[in-house]
Amino acid sequence: KLVDGGIIDILIITGKEHMGDIVSYLGSGSDFGCNFTYKVQDEAGGIAQALQLVEGFIGMDEFFWVILGDNILNFSLPEVVEEKSLVLFTKSVEDPQRFGVYSDGNITEKPEKPKGDKAVLGVYGYKYDTHFKCAIKGLTKSERGEVEVTDLNNKLLSLDFNVTSIIDIGELCWSDAGTLESYQKVNRWEWVWK
Repeated sequence: KLVDGGIIDILIITGKEHMGDIVSYLGSGSDFGCNFTYKVQDEAGGIAQALQLVEGFIGMDEFFWVILGDNILNFSLPEVVEEKSLVLFTKSVEDPQRFGVYSDGNITEKPEKPKGDKAVLGVYGYKYDTHFKCAIKGLTKSERGEVEVTDLNNKLLSLDFNVTSIIDIGELCWSDAGTLESYQKVNRWEWVWK
């Protein structure tokens, strides 16, 4: 999806236990029309901790996309989103308690009693600037022992000067593959295999 949007320089971040398999499978990116750079997240410390590894790959004031590896989507991401510091996608789901839920300008991570049904997709757009760097470095680990991407996104959403975009994808296809049921669902989508 990144390549479809014109993005050919792609950073892949993974844990130590999977790095060899992923590099062996994906290679340099030439088979996909892009260039892969790999970085290792030494511990399972959360998505926001992994995002700290973009330093040195992304230039100051550049916009970049993040797609979590278990997210399957049928829309492409543009190379640049003008004047945006944060872009989030949402979709109405039947089981919002499995996701971060966007409501009233805030995201609640996996709420037991969700205020709405708008799941935040594991697809994020950020401008790599001083606000992003300060926000991500100021985060602490949650009770789960991870640096949460929800905390990063809420911090960026709270900045008055921040230009954000919340895009509901409506009927476009998206799913995570984080449960057996969702994994089976995406395997039934014919367009995934084209």
